[in-house]
Amino acid sequence: PSAHQAGKASPEARNAADWLQMSAYSRTANIQSTGSALQRDPTKSAQAGESASGQRAFDVLDVSREQRTSLPLMASPSETTLTAPHYMAKAVAGTISGLTAAVLCSPLDVAKTRIQVQSAALHGHKYSGVLTALLTIYREEGFRGWYQGLAPMMCSVGVFWCCYFPCYDYSKSLISAATSTGADSPLVHMAAAGVSGLFTDVVTNPLWVVRTRLATQVFVSTGPPVYESMLHAFRKIAREEGYSAFFAGLRASFLGLSHIMIQFPLYEQLKTKWQRDRAPSDLRPII
Repeated sequence: PSAHQAGKASPEARNAADWLQMSAYSRTANIQSTGSALQRDPTKSAQAGESASGQRAFDVLDVSREQRTSLPLMASPSETTLTAPHYMAKAVAGTISGLTAAVLCSPLDVAKTRIQVQSAALHGHKYSGVLTALLTIYREEGFRGWYQGLAPMMCSVGVFWCCYFPCYDYSKSLISAATSTGADSPLVHMAAAGVSGLFTDVVTNPLWVVRTRLATQVFVSTGPPVYESMLHAFRKIAREEGYSAFFAGLRASFLGLSHIMIQFPLYEQLKTKWQRDRAPSDLRPII
């Protein structure tokens, strides 16, 4: 086909072409060795001729499991070019998924936060478990109690994942190039996850502080709420405690990066294994 036609080919066709190019050398060696064997044993020639017509239709995309696992993982076009649309797609997808999770899991997160701080705030235990906390909050504060601090939580979660995924991909490319290590190396994934998590923790820590204050202010005062809104909490904390208060708990947050440094390398390795084990006719890139 012409260069113009190749440029208009679908991603599936380009991916199939990549597989064919990567397996070309091994296929050539197999063909040469098979030809030599047929010359030495003429009886095998007839058997090969019987199956040739049936196999010819599948040779275009036929890559054996052994060849697929021995070849380097084929990256999708977006992962190799790392263009602005690629980063934008990662940021938008991360933001939408993060916001969805924040809304659905807000009641559980409020219950978890109150259980964690109740011993220090009340010098006792008001909530004996997650279910008890959910029922007590609903009975005393209504449905809105489950969503205390939802606005800063949505901001923090949305900003976190909006920044994290583009930073993660960019860090992978930089670390891989700087260390001359393959982009599918677990060490590259672990380092990129740590660097990206470090950056996003610093950026979003003020939002997490405000969210925690809003979710737990019921322990501080039985009268009017200390913080009326997210913006009021920002202004009040900055005026009364200084800007350093927005970074309280940041060092503990850094320790929490260990789960990201485990989760994302494991995610990458499972994705790699799945993509290599897929049928050769299904070569669409996995996000």
